[in-house]
Amino acid sequence: MSCPLHGEMPEPIYQGTEDPATSYEWMPARPAAAELLALDRLTLAAVTTGTVDLPSGDRVHAGIWLRTMRTLTDEITRPAALLRRGGYDRITRLWRDAGRQFHCSLGRLVPFEAMLPSGANSS
Repeated sequence: MSCPLHGEMPEPIYQGTEDPATSYEWMPARPAAAELLALDRLTLAAVTTGTVDLPSGDRVHAGIWLRTMRTLTDEITRPAALLRRGGYDRITRLWRDAGRQFHCSLGRLVPFEAMLPSGANSS
């Protein structure tokens, strides 16, 4: 989600040109939230070193870290009708604690890999 090396959010703007190399220009840098940077730095460590050293001192294998991140993504974007009994309250509390409404700005819910970069998944 962010560039953990530069501490910024990448934000492409489509320019509508024919040449893919010049299809996007970058907006001025927007700093990423500290929490997002911390998570992205851990994920970068997972894919570049094979392990994640957690702030607690524990070391986690990259495969476990990446599967955990995927599971978390699936859980917080799961349609309300598919949440287990009691799961709805926990997931909506996570969204509320983040200062957002349940599924805020997600549009039509699709698997992460099927989402369009433009965010045009809304129906």
